[in-house]
Order: sequence, then structure tokens, then C-alpha cells
Amino acid sequence: MQLTRDEAAAHPCAAILYRYFLGSYVAIAVATIPFLISSWRSGSIAGFYSASIFLTYSAFYLLPAMLISGAAYLLLFGLRPPVIAQRARTVVVYSCALALVALVEFALVVDSIIVREFGFHLNSFVFNLVSTPGGIESMGLGETLPLTCGITILALLIVQSTILWSARSRRFDHLWPHARIYFYLVPALVLVSVGEHLTYILGDARSDSELLTQANAFPFYQPRTARKLARNWGLELKRADDLPKLEGDSSPLDYPRRPIDVDVPTHPLNVVWLVGESLRFDALTPEIMPATWALSERATSFERHFSGGNGTRMGVFSMFYGLHGPYWFSFLNERRGPVLIDVLRDQDYQMGIYTSARFSYPEFDRTVFARVANGDLHDSADDYYSESLDKGWKNDRKHTDEIVDFLTTRNRSRPFFVYMFFESTHYRYYFPNGSAVREPYLTDMTYAALGADYAPELLHNRYLNSAHHLDTQVGRILDALDETGDSRDTIVIVTGDHGEEFMEKGRRGHNSEFHDEQVHVPLVLSVPGSSPQRIDELTSHVDIVPTLMPLLGVKNRSEDYSVGNDLRGDHTRNHVVVADWSRVSIIDQDYKLTVPVGGNAMLENTELTTHDDAAIAEPAEAFRAVRPLLGQLMLELQNFRAGLHHS
Repeated sequence: MQLTRDEAAAHPCAAILYRYFLGSYVAIAVATIPFLISSWRSGSIAGFYSASIFLTYSAFYLLPAMLISGAAYLLLFGLRPPVIAQRARTVVVYSCALALVALVEFALVVDSIIVREFGFHLNSFVFNLVSTPGGIESMGLGETLPLTCGITILALLIVQSTILWSARSRRFDHLWPHARIYFYLVPALVLVSVGEHLTYILGDARSDSELLTQANAFPFYQPRTARKLARNWGLELKRADDLPKLEGDSSPLDYPRRPIDVDVPTHPLNVVWLVGESLRFDALTPEIMPATWALSERATSFERHFSGGNGTRMGVFSMFYGLHGPYWFSFLNERRGPVLIDVLRDQDYQMGIYTSARFSYPEFDRTVFARVANGDLHDSADDYYSESLDKGWKNDRKHTDEIVDFLTTRNRSRPFFVYMFFESTHYRYYFPNGSAVREPYLTDMTYAALGADYAPELLHNRYLNSAHHLDTQVGRILDALDETGDSRDTIVIVTGDHGEEFMEKGRRGHNSEFHDEQVHVPLVLSVPGSSPQRIDELTSHVDIVPTLMPLLGVKNRSEDYSVGNDLRGDHTRNHVVVADWSRVSIIDQDYKLTVPVGGNAMLENTELTTHDDAAIAEPAEAFRAVRPLLGQLMLELQNFRAGLHHS
């Protein structure tokens, strides 16, 4: 069978595309060099890991352009009969390939600049700032940005046009390898990719912190883990004291920013930290939580306190680190615990860490409590997936029993730190018979019943009953402190990881919006020797650690380890920051500005409401009022990144 003239012309086009994408692979690799430099670590394994990501991800970034251009080629040259002239088809395919590769290179160049300046990769947060009126100004960028981008794109188009011209020119035929190289290159890259993923899997299984930090250097890196498989193979999973300490420029985090200076108190204070799952602000009443209310009457109660997140992960992270939620991902990758735990361990505190949930999800065993010994961690992982409606309150009682026993049998020559995470108020809101203080309440908690036309106030009543039971366990711990005589030497904190909504503003539960019901939580802080008071000013979970550290003898300024303020000082806030997996919300006295920040949130929109979640009649004027806070947030999100400028 003889090829037509147009069919014969397709083969040179295909050969030129092979050459062009090989040359473009080299160009993409050059644009990826900043990420290679950032990820590079000494050592054969670490060096292989960085080099393998560099080689495979240079191809990965090029893959969409190759697939789209290949599809255009097959479509245009596969038409029978051809409806477009051969020359026009060739121009379309070449133009498509050239534009797409130049766009990929431009994204990589911009990403490397964003990483250098702000410490995170190009994501929807940056996209939103650029696309929102006033967003560029809030980042401190001038009017030359469009011109700079235009010049960069033009330069990249010239580079790609040169590669395409050399691929087409016969005078350079001798410089291009034979076509069979592509049949060796692809399998070789696949093998390198397999080796790279195996290296990450083994590093993750052994919590090799220095190796794991390299993964974040490359945009869109998708690691694979196999911790369960590693355990089955008998590999040791390191944690706590076995974890290496990360120092200096071996980490993309700069946390703390300065060494922690501690003047150990002669009479150190104990700490009891009690957190209720989904415990929102208005549950703290004399009727619902009488024991906690009584504590608040003789302590400091913060009436306008906000969690750092609308879910457990960001809420607990913000209260232990004093940092905003977007830092979570870096701390998880580096297995970096908070300096608060380091200070407690250095002073030989006895640890009693309890949860009626699990420490492995969210991954608090690899973040907040990464440097706490396994023997001091007590969770309820064995029955976590049980569908029993009484598991939550029973686990709360069980762990409260253990805490009371700990308080009465501990070594009294050492100070202690107790943390408890209560699950009674977790959906489906658990409580035993006899603990109901609000009736009627929803008794049928099947999904079928909740999917029907049910009354949200009945579900809310059930929640309040579970909060009442939670309070009884708080009361038991407070009574134990009184009985052992430890009350006079113990800091007590009672708060919630986040709130809970019951269709007040169209949502149920949490993790969905930044409505007050989902993020406004109680905070009761009892410090020996302090006078009781109620504070009606904005406060945040990020303020808890800066409040505790001076009481533990830390001399550093809070800026060295946190973005929060000492609640016992004279600082006042004009806004708080709340985060979820892919967004942050800036809440001030008047407005609430929500912007996307995570890499998976490109389609999220900026949302601006009143402080109380109502629509705004003049959004442009409101945005101008809160825009400076956006710039401040950008600075706070880079303050603890290595190599970035600190303000």
C-alpha cells in the first residue's frame, strides 16, 4: 500500500516532534535546577533521591504538553479524508507544542520565585492574590509585574522556537540522537521513578526526616507511603527519641528562629490541657458545663476566642505550635514536633498524653507528639471504627480514670504535663443515660434518619447533652487536682479543637466553612496566682503557646517560635486567622475574608462577608479595608521558612 502525499508528510512531523520534546526535556530540566539545588543533600541515598526526582519530574512536567500535542497530531493527521491542508496541520501541531511547553517553563520559573520569596509552591492562594483586585499590591509587587511577565514569556517562546527550528533544520541532523533512544529513555525514567518512590517509602517508614524534607522542594510532588507494609516486613519505625534533630539549613523550615533560652523555674508549674472535640463557644454555660463554668469563674475566660482551624488537624496544630494551619504540611513532612514539647522534655516533665480518638489520624504521632515516647501515648485506636454509639463517652471515662490514677500515683519529685482529647462531643454525640440536660433530643442517629426531614435543634440538643457528659469528666480531673493538692501548682487549659454547626447558616458539622459556629470555641485558662477575669477581645489558638512558654521559664520573644501573643500580656489583636486543608480565613472586628491557599484549591473563590457571616452590600470597599491583613498573613506564612527574609 502506497502512502498519499499528506500521509508521507506526517512522518517528518512526528520525527520533528520527537526531537522537539527531547530538546524541551533538557530545557525543562534547566528550569527545574533551582528545585534540585533546594532539595540537594549530601550522601549517596539523598543524592540519588534528589537526582531521581529531578530527572523524572522534568519529564512529568512536560507530559501534559506531550499528550495534548500528540492528541492534536493524531487528530489532524488521522482525518480521512484530510479536511485541512498539510501545511496548516503542521503549523497547528507545532504551535500547540511550542506554546504549551513555554507555558510549563513559565510556571516553573514563577514557582521557583514564589518558593524563594514565600516558602511555598505556586498554588491557588497566589493565583487568587494575582487575580483579585488589590491582591498584587498586598504582596508588595509594583506596576512592572505585567511587563516582567511579558518579557519572560517572550524569552521562553524564543528559546522554544529555537529548539523547534533546530529540530526541523537538516543542518543539525547529526546533533540529534537516533529515534531509538526514545525507546530506551522512557523505560529508564520509569526505573528511576520506581527507585525514587522506593527510597521515599523506606525513608517514610523509618521517619528519615532529612530525606523526607527533600520531597517538598519540587512542585506537585506526589510521594507514596507504605508504613503498614514496612511494619509487616519488620522494618523499624523510628519516632520520639530516635528521631534525628534537624538543625540549620538542612531543613526548609526555620523553626524555632532562634535557640530557645530557658531559665528553669525553681518551682515549675504542672500543665493540664483538656480539649473537647467540636466544643463550640456557646456550650460553656452553667447549665451545660457546670464544672468548666465554675473553673472559668475563678480563672480567665476568653469570650471571643477562635480556633486556628475548622477541623481537628488545623485546630490542634495551631494550639500546640502557635502557627497558622498552612505550616502543617511542612511540619508533617519533617516530623517536627513543637518547641513546647521540647521545653517540657528538657525539664524532665512526666508525660501523660491521652485521646479517645487516635494519634495516627490526624497524624499527631508524627507532628505534635513526634518526640513523646510511645509509652506516654494512650489512645483508643483499637475500637476507633466501632459503630457503637457509646464508644465515645466510654473512652472518655476510661482515659479520665487513667488520668486520675496518673495524678495520684505519679512521681511527686517531677512536674507533669497531661493532655486529654475528649470524644463525647464528636458526631454522633455520645452520652450515657442520665446525662441528658436538654430534651427532647434526636435518638435515631442512623444516616437514613439524618437524611430525612429532621429538626436540627433536636440534634443540637443531643450535642449539648454530650457536652454535659464531657464536662463531668473535666470535673473529675479538676477534683483529682484538688485532692492531690496539685491545683495550686497547675496551669489548667480547657478549650475545643473547633466548633460545630447545626444548620444555623446552612451547614451541619464542621470542616466545611469558617462560620462562627465552626471556629468560635471556649478558652478557659487557669494560672496559679492569677485573678479571675473575662476577656472580650479577639484571641486565637496561636496565642496559647506564647502564653505558656514564659510560665515554663522561656526567655525568648514569642516571635522566635510563634505568630501568636502572650494572653497575659498587653497585646491586643485586630484579627485572627483560621485555616482548613486548602483555605485560610482572616477574621477581624468587621469582616471575614476567605482565600484559597492549598495546591488543591485552584477552583476556590475568594469570599468576603461580615464578621458574622452575612453578605456585604459594598464588597469593594470592604476588601480595601482588609487588604493590608492579607499582606501581613503572607509575611507570617514565611516567617519560619529557612532562607526567607523575616520582618
